[in-house]
Amino acid sequence: MITSTGGGELLLEYLLNPSVTSILVKGLPGTGKTTLALELLRIHGKGGLYVSTRVSKEKLEQQYPYVKDLIEKGKLIEIHQLKGVEGGVEFEDLRFGRSVDIIKSMLQTITKFKESLMILDSWDASAKELDIKERLRIEKSLVGMAEANKAKLVFVSEEPYLTTTDYLADAIVTLKDEEIEGRRMRRIEWNKLRGAEIPQKSYLFTLHGGRFRMFQRTEAGRPSEIEAKPFEPMIHSKARYSTGSRDVDDLLEGGLRKGSAILLEIGKTVSTDWQLPLLVSMELNFLANDGCVVNTSYAGLTPCMFKDVVANHMRKDIVESMFRIGHYEEFRPDPCFFMLDLLSMDKSFERLWDEAMKVRKASGRPCFIFIDMDTGGLIHSEDDIIEYSLKLSLKVKQFDDVLVLKLEENNEGKQELSTFCDKHIKLDVIDGTLIMYNVRPPSRVYVVGYDHSRGYPRVELTPMV
Repeated sequence: MITSTGGGELLLEYLLNPSVTSILVKGLPGTGKTTLALELLRIHGKGGLYVSTRVSKEKLEQQYPYVKDLIEKGKLIEIHQLKGVEGGVEFEDLRFGRSVDIIKSMLQTITKFKESLMILDSWDASAKELDIKERLRIEKSLVGMAEANKAKLVFVSEEPYLTTTDYLADAIVTLKDEEIEGRRMRRIEWNKLRGAEIPQKSYLFTLHGGRFRMFQRTEAGRPSEIEAKPFEPMIHSKARYSTGSRDVDDLLEGGLRKGSAILLEIGKTVSTDWQLPLLVSMELNFLANDGCVVNTSYAGLTPCMFKDVVANHMRKDIVESMFRIGHYEEFRPDPCFFMLDLLSMDKSFERLWDEAMKVRKASGRPCFIFIDMDTGGLIHSEDDIIEYSLKLSLKVKQFDDVLVLKLEENNEGKQELSTFCDKHIKLDVIDGTLIMYNVRPPSRVYVVGYDHSRGYPRVELTPMV
């Protein structure tokens, strides 16, 4: 089971339901309109026509390699090859043709193939030659002929304002290329969808690998909903510790550098369920590589709950000897728990570091230390917390350990903490989708998915391109 963002193909299939005959894809140049149109053609899987007023077949094959693959497999066929072939797709290069030629070509194809899908890229390039009345008449004729033959029409347009096509189309989507803190963010906005409810106004999408992929709301999956299995580690390198995810390792330039401090900033709408698999993946990988882990309490989780999440995937003897949680409340006796001091930050620091040294000595391996800054901030002053974190960052450098400091984005100490940390990563949610990126040093935006198919969380990142 993959409980992650994705599955956008199901939403795209709504555009191909029987109640939709005409689809209008709008957006400025470079927003991904052609890629979306070709993805609809791929999902449709039947005969069709791709009419281009802007790109040759050769250039299309260069930009979208899978189009060439379809041609070679006989699923995308040139016009002169179509006789006697079922399920073919014509490519019509009408960059220099008149609008009347384009209309004639489409009408011929509609009657040639039942249930075909026809893409007119770009429709506005042809429509501008027509007056409003003629344009509306032709559009109505195309839609009427498509309905009679159970075909579908995809109009690709760069016209930002309302036109006759907007009023005639059964479905309208607008693609947008935006920025978040100087980083690319792609959105698809659902403006109209006949015969189906639009569950959400906009979704994130990517053109990674030359394909259109839309992301639905993130579903991290609760531990109780997953059939837990033993964690299979990713081996550390000589200079860096693996996070348990190749994608996250790549984002961190090979993994967690030995002796480094990482600031993990959490957006205000990111729930604990969406944060936890990332941390659990890193901690499980440390334990599975014979390392040790020391935490403070995690916001929203009791120490018992936190321990159980890890214990579901790791041997009991390893958890009891190498996994520790510091907390401020009384809990049942447990070798994994130790008390922090409610009154003194210095004493809390000493107890945490003493616990880290004990488990380090027992394992002879490095320690992964996690501090929830917001939990500590409810008890100690901000200045004390920052001083405490700075001391820890110096300690981990001395022993080649790793320190992860987690805080919410509205934490006033964020800038100062970011300055002395080696990396600053942010988890946030946009349009219901979990994203991740490096604040410092800067990186592109990645969509976060959690794959639980192995019986434990594995973090997957998809770049926003």
